[in-house]
Amino acid sequence: MEAEYKAALNRIDVLENQLSDADSKSRYKIREKLCEKIAEIVLKYPHFCVDGVLVGKLWTICFYKRIGELRLQVSKCKKKMKSAAAEEKALQKFIGDGMIFFKFLLERLEKPEIKYRLMLNLGDLCRYSSDNKKAEEFYLKASNLAPKSGICYNQIAVVNQLNKYYINSLYYYVRALTATEKFEFAKSNMKRVFDDIRSQSETERTKQFILDLLGIMERYIKREAAIDYRHVMSDFFDILKSKNFGEFLLLKINVVLIYLSSTNIDLFDLLIDFNGAILDVIISTEVKKIVKYLGPVVVFLDFMIQNNLVEKAEKYCDFVDKIKSVHKKYSVSSEAPTNLFLKEHLHLRGFGLISYKLDDLEYEFVLKNLASEEVSTIIRLNRLKNFYTLINLEDSLAVDMDISPKEHVMIDDKPVESMDVDKIPGETKDPVGDDESFEDDDVIVFKPEQQPLQQQKIIPPPPGFAPITTINPFLIQPEDDIPADPEDPMNVVGMLFGGSINPFI
Repeated sequence: MEAEYKAALNRIDVLENQLSDADSKSRYKIREKLCEKIAEIVLKYPHFCVDGVLVGKLWTICFYKRIGELRLQVSKCKKKMKSAAAEEKALQKFIGDGMIFFKFLLERLEKPEIKYRLMLNLGDLCRYSSDNKKAEEFYLKASNLAPKSGICYNQIAVVNQLNKYYINSLYYYVRALTATEKFEFAKSNMKRVFDDIRSQSETERTKQFILDLLGIMERYIKREAAIDYRHVMSDFFDILKSKNFGEFLLLKINVVLIYLSSTNIDLFDLLIDFNGAILDVIISTEVKKIVKYLGPVVVFLDFMIQNNLVEKAEKYCDFVDKIKSVHKKYSVSSEAPTNLFLKEHLHLRGFGLISYKLDDLEYEFVLKNLASEEVSTIIRLNRLKNFYTLINLEDSLAVDMDISPKEHVMIDDKPVESMDVDKIPGETKDPVGDDESFEDDDVIVFKPEQQPLQQQKIIPPPPGFAPITTINPFLIQPEDDIPADPEDPMNVVGMLFGGSINPFI
């Protein structure tokens, strides 16, 4: 079988060489042939295609470049003040047919390493059609399948930047830069976010706070001296107390600050004060539900523990006292289960600066084993106690950061049930991506129906993803409305594209 696969690859190489030497009239036929042959190989030998190289060729040669050509035609017509209606129609027809094509492949392939690339391609096609909401859904599903892949987060960030959701955009650029398979171009994209916000202003208080906070971050990045942000933290306290913040939004801000402080130590003061303000609100509020805000703080504490910054935190006595006060106010005596996950664990799969060791666990597996709000509160409060115990050297650290798959093998001596590894979330809202506006981001979106632990069915973890051996060559930037990277089927090309317009012409 391997010999047949290599022979098929040789035929692809021949067609590629023919394409590079072909004139414009014959190029579309070669493209169509390439599309057929590459798709045939991917469908017939998927286990040889998990590295993404061939799938990348399918997108690049058969779709990405053709879309670029069609867009150029539209642009030329507009520059000459001529009608571009026919060219626009051909472009949208090609994009629509491409979506049918990739969905066809997606339904017939089972390898998650291939499926997430197809989802990226579908997301790009939606974005070229200006359907940013649908594009983000595909990108988020891709990141759920491949949390180690930085390009998934970069594409989510691009869509959010286009929509002017600046914190979301920065958060996902940070995720792209801290993933196991980093997407380095996200760094230059990230700088553009700060360029965008300089001319922005908002009348709504929460949004203006976001802009002010981002402005402070930029000043730190530029190494400005004597930055006074007390008024901004005061606004933050008032806004948070009025419950105009969701915990996922707080988590995103914390992740951005954590990343920036890891490259600029001066930002650590701001990071401490930001989390201290969250603790202040928890201390001063009688509403017990406010404890949900502990999640982002615990993530910050985990970051300090894992990066040997606990000794540095000792210098911030007020912050440590606030941790003690929260734990005292909401003291718990019960022990929490160790085989359940927190919402922040689910959000931060693939985050390189804090390891919860969930990257090789399926998204659906983690989602179905989330702790209830009550249990989550117990776990987080115990984390606070462990942190200040560590600082006071009263006991050894008891934070169990190593959540291993072996803890989830049996329940009540019953064998675990297997799960469809390749199941794609259906019509229900994506739990990671439906709070992307400030107005809607007032609670974490993950609200799985909780059952008693003994009734929960634990799903075994999936095999690890094969590493990506090639870097996606397409830098997708907010102003760069050109495509990224796909794959194709066999005779399906003629079936899908057999209409009045040949997409490869």
